[in-house]
Amino acid sequence: DAAADDVPQFETVAACLDWLLGQCEPRDRLIVERRFGLGPAESETLEDIGADYGVTRERIRQIEKRALTRMRVRMRRVPLAEHIIAASPTAWLQISDGRGWISDRQADPALRRLDGALQLALELVGTPARTWLSTIATRAETGWIGAPVDPERTQAAAIELGALLKLPLPRSLAEAGGQHGPLHVEAALRIVLGLELDQGYVVQSKPGLRMRRALGLHRLLASASGPMSAEHLIPLYHRLSPSDPCSARDADIVMQAAPHLFVETFDQVWFGIGVCGAPPVLEDPDATVHNGSPIYGEPDPDDDDETCASALIAALERRGPERLLTLYQNAQEILPPGRSPNSVGPTLL
Repeated sequence: DAAADDVPQFETVAACLDWLLGQCEPRDRLIVERRFGLGPAESETLEDIGADYGVTRERIRQIEKRALTRMRVRMRRVPLAEHIIAASPTAWLQISDGRGWISDRQADPALRRLDGALQLALELVGTPARTWLSTIATRAETGWIGAPVDPERTQAAAIELGALLKLPLPRSLAEAGGQHGPLHVEAALRIVLGLELDQGYVVQSKPGLRMRRALGLHRLLASASGPMSAEHLIPLYHRLSPSDPCSARDADIVMQAAPHLFVETFDQVWFGIGVCGAPPVLEDPDATVHNGSPIYGEPDPDDDDETCASALIAALERRGPERLLTLYQNAQEILPPGRSPNSVGPTLL
C-alpha cells in the first residue's frame, strides 16, 4: 500500500519498531506492545491480555503471531539489524548491572530484564536472546564476560587467584593481592573459577547462615588490636549484624570449625588469623573494634625475650602443636626459672 512505501529515516530500534507496528491493525499493535512491555508498562501474559478482550490465550497468541508476520514482511524496509548492533553495548551494561559479567545462573533473569523494544527486535530478526548474548560477550567457564571487563585480563587474574584453590576457604580476598582491578578480580572469581565473594572473602559457594556468621566474626577479630573475649566480641557482632541472634555458643561452633581463621588463645578468648575481608562497619557509628580489657598481664621487665623464645621453641619441638592456654598453664615447666607465665603470649605473638 502507499503508506508502506513512505518509509521515514530511522535512528533507533524504537523508531524502527514504531514504524513497523504502524503497519498493523490498532488492536494487533496494542497486543504486541502489551506482550513485549513496550512503553512504561511491563510485559503481560497471554492469559491476562485474553481476559481483557474476553478471548482465550490461544486467540491472543494467534493475533500476536499474525502481527509479527506482518512486521517481518515490512522489515526489509528498515535497518533493524543495524540498530540492534548499535543498541547492544548499552543493553549489555544494563543487564549486567554495569559489572561486565553474567553467570549462568543469572543469565535468564538478566535477559528477561532486556528492554522490551530490543526483545521484540530480536524476535523479528529471529535471534534467540542467548545467541545475541554470545555476540556481545565472551563465553567463559560459568558465564559471560564483556565490557568494561577485558576477558584476557580476567583470565590472567584467574591464574593468579587460582592459588587460593590450594588453600582452605573462606579466605580474605586481600590475601590474593593482584594488579588487575576489582572488576576483573570479581569476574575471575565468579565466572572463571566458579567461586563466590562475600564480605570481602572468597568462598566455595553461596554462604549460608553459619558461613556468613564466621565471616562477620573474622572481620571483627582480624581488624581488632589483639585477641578478644566472647564477652566483648558478641556485642560487637550484634552491632555488625543486628538481625543475627548469634550467641557465644553459636560463635564458638563456627570458629571451632574454621581453624585457619580463628585460634582460641584462652577459654572463650579468640584471635583472628590472617587479613580482614571487608572492614567492619558497625551499626553504632561511635563503636570501635577493640579487644576490651587486656588478656595478658604486663610482661616481666626482667625477662630475656630470646631466652623465653628459645625455651618455647624447644618445648614446641618436643611436645608438638599446643594451644596457647596449655603453654600458659605449663609455663613453669617450659620457661627458664624465674620467668613469668605472662611472657608466653607476647613472646609467641
